[in-house]
Amino acid sequence: MTHDGGRWYRGWTIIGVNVFGQILAQGVAVNCFSLFLGDWSREFAVPISTLAFSISVFALSCCIASPLAGLAADKFPARHVFGFAYLVVVLMYVAIGMVTAAWQILIVYATLAAVATSFAGSAPSQALISRWFVRRRGLAMGLTASGVVLAGVLFPPIISLLIPRIGWRGVWFAFGAFTALLAAPMILAIMRDRPGPTDSTAYMGDPAAAAVEKPTLGYGAVLRSRNFWIIAVAFTLLNCDYLAVTLNLAPMVAKFGHSRQAAGLLLSLLSLAALVSKIGLGVLTDRFGARAAFWTLAALSAAGVGLVLAAQSDFAALTVGLMLTGLASGVWTPTAAAVAQEFGAANFGRVFGIMCVCAPVSAMTTAFFARLEEATGSYSLGLGCLIAGTAIAGAATFFLRETGRQLRPAA
Repeated sequence: MTHDGGRWYRGWTIIGVNVFGQILAQGVAVNCFSLFLGDWSREFAVPISTLAFSISVFALSCCIASPLAGLAADKFPARHVFGFAYLVVVLMYVAIGMVTAAWQILIVYATLAAVATSFAGSAPSQALISRWFVRRRGLAMGLTASGVVLAGVLFPPIISLLIPRIGWRGVWFAFGAFTALLAAPMILAIMRDRPGPTDSTAYMGDPAAAAVEKPTLGYGAVLRSRNFWIIAVAFTLLNCDYLAVTLNLAPMVAKFGHSRQAAGLLLSLLSLAALVSKIGLGVLTDRFGARAAFWTLAALSAAGVGLVLAAQSDFAALTVGLMLTGLASGVWTPTAAAVAQEFGAANFGRVFGIMCVCAPVSAMTTAFFARLEEATGSYSLGLGCLIAGTAIAGAATFFLRETGRQLRPAA
């Protein structure tokens, strides 16, 4: 990670602050959402299902905010985009801490939370990384994508300890103050748009090739690209595996005859598999290209879902199958790398912003998966549908064209 006489490459620092920023933007609001439901339900005298609807509205709002965030990442300096994002993050924390009714939580999630997570999230972060890396771009994007997973690993135990001590309002106010007074100023002080004259160019690949940037494209040209639709189909279908299984995991594991404690353990292992996948697929993408990464992921994910279908009561085999399925979370890494290769750094933000809209589409599989179980009394049909979708994703990426791919030279 050093180059040119052992000097530290600033791009790795940019990855670090991007990961930290993503954790701040959604660690409390999204990853710890369920930890507040009990207190909100009692204080505002509403059922938990009403409060949970906030996440559905949030996901729909992100479909609008994500493309706008990607467009902003292409047009404006990174400090402006992320400065705006962290301002909205702070406003979100304060607003939730001040709510007096359940409907106000829904409004905050539909507006401030959606804008905060979109403008501090994947599209602007990966757009920035695409300007700092050509060589090892897959690894860089995999590390950046780990912010979402790390938020789910780090924040729940912290929030669980804080709520009994300072109350749920105190948690939101405390994180708002921390973001405004310390975290955001530190991140913005470090943030840079691209390598400067004193930075190494070792990770920019061949300087002559890197200098030939693709022209800025309109949305019509992007949507006419065959590769765009192939990437979108693969991303959406592979993401369905992870979301459908993860968000239905507790009732599915209970249906298979295992305890709630077993479900908690399996959820932790899924998060671990997701983290390994995002980074491992980055290395694989650098070496063999995004198409090979998609194929590998499709094969492993299909095998995992198939093992879940076959194992059920066999806990050891079920664990292996679920961890293989958890690898599907890493689909964000080859998706980002493929978009960067196909459309260039100048267009990355707007294209990846559109691609992020596919995530809520994948999330809709969750309800469909549960509904199939209710209709048939078994998860078998739903798991079979996931395997079929994964096969389609793998077949689609067979037609992905990788022109001008720059691979990491062999050691």
